[in-house]
Amino acid sequence: LVYVPESSLKIYSTSSIATSIA
Repeated sequence: LVYVPESSLKIYSTSSIATSIA
């Protein structure tokens, strides 16, 4: 299990949403 900082997690989720919309 790799620890992911909350900030990075937010960026990742935001990127995923943006990709889904695009």
